[in-house]
Amino acid sequence: MPFQLVVGDKEMETGEVNVRVRGQERAEGSVKAEAFVERVKGLIRSKSPTL
Repeated sequence: MPFQLVVGDKEMETGEVNVRVRGQERAEGSVKAEAFVERVKGLIRSKSPTL
């Protein structure tokens, strides 16, 4: 998957990651790290070719 995660001081304090997806102009924004992991696991389980 073409994800880029940005983790700075703010994200470290809140337990979040800032998600960016290749090909999208804007970042998706910050989400809890655990939520992002679950999202990726779901994509893997479904073998989804798209985001």
